[in-house]
Amino acid sequence: MKKLLVVFLMLAVTGGIFAEITITGQIETGVNVTAEKDSDPTIRLSHSDPEGSELYVTGAATTGDGNFGILFGLQGDPLDMVKTVAKTALDVNNEVQAADLNPIRLDYTRVWGQFLDSKLKLLAGSSTGSIFSDGLWYDPGWDSVMGIKFEATPIDGFSFGVSLPLTIDEAKLEHAVKETRFGAKYKTDQFEIRGLLKLDDPDDGDTSNVDANFAVTVTTVPNFTFNVVGYTQNIDDAATRYASFAERVLYSNSPLTVGLWILEYADISDTKAPSDDYTKFAIYARPYVEYKLNDYLTPGFRVEFRTGMADYSVAKALAATTPTPDLTYSIQLRPYLTYNPISNITIYTYYNLVVAKDVTGKDDLTHTIQVNFGWYF
Repeated sequence: MKKLLVVFLMLAVTGGIFAEITITGQIETGVNVTAEKDSDPTIRLSHSDPEGSELYVTGAATTGDGNFGILFGLQGDPLDMVKTVAKTALDVNNEVQAADLNPIRLDYTRVWGQFLDSKLKLLAGSSTGSIFSDGLWYDPGWDSVMGIKFEATPIDGFSFGVSLPLTIDEAKLEHAVKETRFGAKYKTDQFEIRGLLKLDDPDDGDTSNVDANFAVTVTTVPNFTFNVVGYTQNIDDAATRYASFAERVLYSNSPLTVGLWILEYADISDTKAPSDDYTKFAIYARPYVEYKLNDYLTPGFRVEFRTGMADYSVAKALAATTPTPDLTYSIQLRPYLTYNPISNITIYTYYNLVVAKDVTGKDDLTHTIQVNFGWYF
């Protein structure tokens, strides 16, 4: 709560400095009904995969010349907020501890500035795992860090940057410096390529100290977008390294959208015994189609297919009594409908049918009905 007060105080104090202050956010919730084979149906409050509901608020303050600003993000669960109010109101004996009251938390705070006609951008605070401010269609994900980051654009289309995690703890400062991240990208109207390199401190218990990824986007064909993303981890450690790749082809010509994306994962280590944590190979594919009927309704249909080697940690445990299964797989069919009664409210509902074989070789059948509600302000 103290962190939240600091944010609001900071905005209040700097209100005379910044010419523009904006607050945006979203509240998302939903209802999920799931029926698995040989099990009773379950009903829970859930927005897609996360349990419960979600509140997210972002704030931005920018100077008149647009060269300096402050960003912050708040995250929480609206139901937890109701519970917090109830706990406080009913706490006649003052038994509720401050640690019990955390319905909303500070997700990030950042200050930024740009110089030399926007050719140099600096950011300090909690930043995303990527070097660049614009995200990827598929981001393998590096953890957010607290530190400083700069991005330079010496010529049109070409940018490079460095992200340096920092800490006020001197004992951890050397470790933070060893986790520097580097990035470079080149972008035109029809093509983009970027590469990222992350160093991990081996003294912090990591078995490796190099991760890398790259991304290519091509938009030369009208209405088509082609994406390829590659990600490797522990590339300098022959015992634990692995790689994943994702590809997407997207055709969008309103009112029709058709897409296909594929994800492959491979354990490329040199060890003969597979890792306990990873499958040796897996593939995931999702073709989908959407058609916008009008400003309010957009129906769609998608199919998902996943397959891969069995989870070796489970297979080893079963080896004494059960033959190791060859492959796991799942096939998902999902018709869905997006309804926008007004511009800032979205209702998304779908039915899911999943046929799968798990790591024990057991066949499974799951039915799911999901209704999501989102309010964006």
